[in-house]
Amino acid sequence: MYGNPTRANRAAKTYLLLGLTEQFCRLSFSKECHDPFFHSLFPKEERDPRLLGEKIRVSLMALDQNLVVRFQNGRVLKGTSKDFSTNRDSFNLTLANRSSANPLVKIFLRDLKGIFFVKDFVGKKEYQEDKGFSKPGKTFYGKKTIVHFKDGEILYGFTQNYAPDRRGFFLYSYDSQSNNLKLFAINSFVTKVEFPPL
Repeated sequence: MYGNPTRANRAAKTYLLLGLTEQFCRLSFSKECHDPFFHSLFPKEERDPRLLGEKIRVSLMALDQNLVVRFQNGRVLKGTSKDFSTNRDSFNLTLANRSSANPLVKIFLRDLKGIFFVKDFVGKKEYQEDKGFSKPGKTFYGKKTIVHFKDGEILYGFTQNYAPDRRGFFLYSYDSQSNNLKLFAINSFVTKVEFPPL
C-alpha cells in the first residue's frame, strides 16, 4: 500500500501542470519506470508505478486547474476547471471572481485563442518574460517551438506533438520564472509554428 498520500498528491499535480497525465497513466501500468522525472519525485522504495497509479489518478481528478482563458475577440476570463479536455469541444470554468452572478461559465474551444495554465492569478506584473531562446531552458519533453498568433503575439516554448489538423496543441513554458506553466493553443488562431534548431 502506498504510504505517502501527500507525495502522491504533489506528484499528480506536477504531472498535471506539465501536461504529462497520459504519460504518467501509461507508466502506472508498467512493471518498471525509467522516466528520470518520475524518479526525481519519489524515493527508490516508492517508485513502483503499479502501486502509485490508482492513487495518483484519483488525485488528478480532484485537482482544480488555474486557467486564464483568452478569447479570439480579446476577452479574458480567469478561473478553475476540473473537466477541461483536449478531446471535448467545451468545458466548464468556475470564475475566480466568485462575486459574479454566474460563477460557472461554459467555454467553447472554437471561440478561443488559447488556454493558459498558470501558477496563480496574481502573476508577476513587473517581470519581463524571456523572449526567445537566449538562455538554457529546462524541459523533460518536447522541442523548441515558436508560435505566431493572428493578433501578432509570439510565444516561445516546448511542444511534444504538434499537428495542424488537430484542435490545438500544448506549448510548455520556456521561462521557468514565468507565471505561465503551459498553454493549449487553438490552431484556428495560429498563423505559423516554427521549430528552431536545438
